[in-house]
Amino acid sequence: MPLPNAGCKPLLLNRGDASSAGLSVVTQFSSTQSSRRILLQIGKIYRIEVELKRRRTGPGLRRQARRILLRRIYDHLARLFDHLKKHRHRILPKSNLGKALKYARDQWPHLVPCFEDGRIEFDKNQTEGSIRPTKLGMKKWMFFGCEHTGQRSAVIHTLVENISRAGHDAEAYLRWVFERLPGMTNQDDLRELLPAAWIRQHEA
Repeated sequence: MPLPNAGCKPLLLNRGDASSAGLSVVTQFSSTQSSRRILLQIGKIYRIEVELKRRRTGPGLRRQARRILLRRIYDHLARLFDHLKKHRHRILPKSNLGKALKYARDQWPHLVPCFEDGRIEFDKNQTEGSIRPTKLGMKKWMFFGCEHTGQRSAVIHTLVENISRAGHDAEAYLRWVFERLPGMTNQDDLRELLPAAWIRQHEA
């Protein structure tokens, strides 16, 4: 089953306006009672997620736990966002708070899948951390290759991160792939080259 399009909670919290010298939404939120309630509920979500990670819960159990433990928080957040939407005329749209709340409201529909799918993380901090080396060197190779290079780069990063997160050597995996590729044809099952297949062989 493909993953649904989902947003990232820290984006909701960290949206800043360049004209406000990088003030975060958290700072803007704290000036209203409804916003403080939103931050309180988000804090509860993080505490539950930390405990689920500590117990190493898989996607299935995490999905069940979220449905049980986060349902009331989800409903509460939904009501708070509805309240902000109804009363948005009280806040100047061009103000820092107005921009922050608009961004938060726009992101809310993309956060909903996080409550319903145990495969999705509530934030993408780990992903952003893994692509940081590429981002830092972007100017050096931004014109390398062709229009499809970005997609290919994303595929390679995904393969490398799958190996790295499993605690294995990404260089050894790529060497194994390149050694097998010359002997394969279009009729061969390329899924046998995925990280999971390499890990199974090395953990057997």
